[in-house]
Amino acid sequence: MADTSETPRELDLNKLLGHQEPQEYLAYEPKLSSLPFDQVSWQSFQKLSARLLEAVFGGKVIQALIYGGLGQAQYGIDVIALKSGSSKQIVLQCKNVKNVKNGELRKWIGEFLSKRKRGDADHYILCLSFPVENDVKLVEEWSEQEQLLDREGIYAELWDQSRLYSLLRDQARLVAEFFGERIASSFCACPLIPDRYPERYRSELISQNGNYFVFENETARLDIFFPDDRMPRVSASLSFARADLSGITFTIPGSTLVDWLQWIGHAKDLYKPPYALQAIGFKGRHVFCASDIRLMLDDSELGHIHWIFNNAWVAYKKAATEIEIKWRFLRFDPIEGTQKKTFALAGVSRQLWEMMLAFAREHDCNKGKSEWYIFDAAPGALKVYVEHGTERFERGYHLIMYGYQEGGRILPHEDTIMLGWTPLTSISDEPVEMHPRLAWDAEYTHDWIFRELVPAVKKWIEGRQEEESSSFGIFARFIPRRRVDVDLSSHIYSLEKMPVRFMSSGTVTLATLVEYAEVLQSFFHVYRRTAQISGEAVLTILRLLMRLVLLIQMPDEHYIRGNLQLGDGALSAELSKLIQRSPDALSNPVWLDMSLRSLIALLRDAQELPHSELVLIVEALAPLWTRMAEDRFCDCLR
Repeated sequence: MADTSETPRELDLNKLLGHQEPQEYLAYEPKLSSLPFDQVSWQSFQKLSARLLEAVFGGKVIQALIYGGLGQAQYGIDVIALKSGSSKQIVLQCKNVKNVKNGELRKWIGEFLSKRKRGDADHYILCLSFPVENDVKLVEEWSEQEQLLDREGIYAELWDQSRLYSLLRDQARLVAEFFGERIASSFCACPLIPDRYPERYRSELISQNGNYFVFENETARLDIFFPDDRMPRVSASLSFARADLSGITFTIPGSTLVDWLQWIGHAKDLYKPPYALQAIGFKGRHVFCASDIRLMLDDSELGHIHWIFNNAWVAYKKAATEIEIKWRFLRFDPIEGTQKKTFALAGVSRQLWEMMLAFAREHDCNKGKSEWYIFDAAPGALKVYVEHGTERFERGYHLIMYGYQEGGRILPHEDTIMLGWTPLTSISDEPVEMHPRLAWDAEYTHDWIFRELVPAVKKWIEGRQEEESSSFGIFARFIPRRRVDVDLSSHIYSLEKMPVRFMSSGTVTLATLVEYAEVLQSFFHVYRRTAQISGEAVLTILRLLMRLVLLIQMPDEHYIRGNLQLGDGALSAELSKLIQRSPDALSNPVWLDMSLRSLIALLRDAQELPHSELVLIVEALAPLWTRMAEDRFCDCLR
């Protein structure tokens, strides 16, 4: 036998006690290949499936819910998911079983298709803890059922054991919640590594349910109700994923948030947002500022808020535009202090308002059948009501209008009264359809007041006065009948703030353009909004000035030079120099104000302009008109 004993070696104590060079070793530590579904109750398996559904579909679903309880009919469904922007649902059937026999897949799907809930779904998922793919007959059976569901207009998915493993490997926190952190670390592709946040919101998620939106982006989340015809105002809350802010939600006033959203919608760069200040002495740190809120944020957190606000602005504009299209309120200011959103259409004297109410009482719908018997006589209110449908109106209420002073309903001593339009609702306070035959919008009501109601009241007043002047008994036939002409022009005036809602070049005239330019100049000369004025809009007006200077004889050069701080050279040359400036240098309300003043002066000096030039001016002013309209609905719906 060979001598296998080692020969003794003498150790160098200096090496033994000295610095040891690090050595690299390879260790094979494979991931777990499975999860212990057999140790999970069927209730927990359903909850796991619902949470996984939310994680996989992200913003495409609003929420996944367990469907039904013990003893309740479930119609072959265990989980339903409400889809964003759709009335259809994703339904999920859960089976935490150790074995699946031939025919059971057909049985489960047949149970779902035979029930009444099938019409609510367009996506069906069968969630199984059994590996169907290992059985050829089951694979063929599933293929048949998939085609059957497809013919019913329902997209089908099979989440069997292998598919569940694949989906859950990227869901470390979900696996940790149901199976423990040790299994999650050993099973998931991304290990459960704690960071400075206990959790992070989903990346760039937008979720919607009606007018309720959620915007998430990793470190921040905005929950917001956008205005709609039920609640035409904004309410929002902001939360952060930081550990020190866990469970804390900050409410942001609607007026403040709308200003922020509009700012980011027009910002050329995000260097100085109105909601954050650079922290002095701390590079990459910012102080988030709102009413009663001061938070220190880093660059990434502020970047996530920028993304949230930018996308919220797009959604807000869409929501506000939809209300305006329905209500058509843009040209009128809201009346402050009213319970419901109300817009001031006209100012009237107290005497005319009382005459209007008297006219309505005399023309109550129960007193006659002619065209003006369309009122439901009520003290202090003008109610247009039709008892029986006519060629012009459907049965029901079309308008309920009150008189207001600044801050509320009228008082007895008030001389001038505002007629306020409030959108009608049903008896259950639900929005109703707006149409000339049904409930009236603000524009139709305004036109009806001035074109129909006031002339009718005028004629009625004149008729009453003629009757009074001719009531001389037996001597009436000897006295000539005196015609009475009542002038109501001093008793009523429109409270419209814009001549039209949107500009059109169809029938534009030089006088109309002067009016448009005056409206814009009046609006922008005291401009104090957070959102930036576009320098390109100013440049467009300056280019228009340079064009018109060459077309108009003897313009008021002194006035234009003073407005725009031009030199003594030729006017067109000086304007050309100004136009060479960068848009950022002209991005100022003062430049816009002075440019519009100069344009008004040129248009007034013009005796005549070709139609093509009038159209060109309309096209140049249209972006500013759109911005004014945007500002107005931001002020009305906040």
